[in-house]
Amino acid sequence: MIISKGHAQLEIANVEAEQDLIGCIIANNGQYAELSHIKPHHMVEAGHARLWESLSRQIDSGGTANAASLRSALRGDRAIDDLTAAAGRDYLSLLCEKAAHPSWAQDCATAIIDDWTRREAMTIGQNVIALASETNPRPALEVLSYARNALADLETQSGVSESQFQAAPDVGASVLTQLAEQMRSGKTLGKRCGLRCVDRRMGGFHKGALIILGGRPSMGKTALARAFAHGCAVENPKDQVLFLGIEMSPDEMLQRELAAISASAGDGVEYRDIAMGKVRPEEMSALRRAHAQVPANLILQDVPSLSIDDVRRSIWSRKRKGPLSLVVIDYLQIMRRPEARGRNETAVLGEITSTLKQIARQAGCAVVLLSQLSRQVESREDKRPQLSDLRESGSIEQDADFVFFVYRESYYLERQKPKKGNEFEHEMAVADLQTAMEVICAKARRAPVGTDMQTYQAEFDLITDPRGEA
Repeated sequence: MIISKGHAQLEIANVEAEQDLIGCIIANNGQYAELSHIKPHHMVEAGHARLWESLSRQIDSGGTANAASLRSALRGDRAIDDLTAAAGRDYLSLLCEKAAHPSWAQDCATAIIDDWTRREAMTIGQNVIALASETNPRPALEVLSYARNALADLETQSGVSESQFQAAPDVGASVLTQLAEQMRSGKTLGKRCGLRCVDRRMGGFHKGALIILGGRPSMGKTALARAFAHGCAVENPKDQVLFLGIEMSPDEMLQRELAAISASAGDGVEYRDIAMGKVRPEEMSALRRAHAQVPANLILQDVPSLSIDDVRRSIWSRKRKGPLSLVVIDYLQIMRRPEARGRNETAVLGEITSTLKQIARQAGCAVVLLSQLSRQVESREDKRPQLSDLRESGSIEQDADFVFFVYRESYYLERQKPKKGNEFEHEMAVADLQTAMEVICAKARRAPVGTDMQTYQAEFDLITDPRGEA
């Protein structure tokens, strides 16, 4: 007994990727050659399969596939009519509007193949179970033979396209070209953000990198994440920067953004005053000037609840609009969990971080993921965080390219009771460290570990490089 696909398999689908890819090829038939390994049966949506079949036939025969030619070829097709009815408008026009950015087409194709492979693998698994549990069971070796042959065939069919293979000398030539450009321009290979802990330590935000930013409460990790996003948007005006704040609304984010920009301009309006509406007329003028400096390519998404699928959809949506250099997620422990299925917390969070790493590579952007630290930090005399302080640290540390910790000694000094007779020295020590922020790089795949000092003006949510240091 061989069973057909059920609901579980059909849930493994990325309809948006199918829409993006078809729209991309309609807009630019020239990209079809490197994506011709995609076949109609790879599409989960029947109407998309019909469109891809017609599109492929027209291009392979030397013609041009566009909205008009596809509309003519598929007039009266029930699957296309169903899609048009569901969309409430001409479906081909919708696909043209949703066309992926050309640089994103290959990633769409990869996602489609991956999902098809997983659906087929589930079908094979269910067939093996059905064959092994028949009333008159087949010989065990026959069941094993079916499983082995079916999986071998699937592995062959899901192979990558030729365009994904590169000869090593060609890769070397690309690397040397990038290095020559870096030497000529003096710029980093990654996306700069204007802070030394990123630009000097990491060489900027690199495509495909997963960066973990951890810290105990009140250390300033959200402030640093906002500074990453703001700086990256300013330094790379042609790229989008996406900030997904689960706890912080876009309004609160902008209150901090306006306070930081006003302080950097010398006006200095505290963000708590902005939040409480305690702003004088001259400060309102300063905030209007600050508003004019908010980068238009900094995108905020209001996400009171966030799952890994939500992240994927958000990134997919922004990639349609153009290049995306950085995504910031605040924060890991309050994201919606995948089903545990008997797994412990470490394994569940590990699924989130490993999937985020895959998404970063597919999307060609860096992902900064904020994370809480365990309370064991507070029990040590030296409260500087360590890798073992990451909650469920094994999986998080394994997936990350970089792990940063934020530490402010002044926070702990302020809460210490000074020894009798040392009150003045204690007060002076707190004052000296008031704006000192240590950004500790505890793990780096392509850079040295170490600590960078940043200046943190908490009342303005402003983080800058120390004065006099380039």
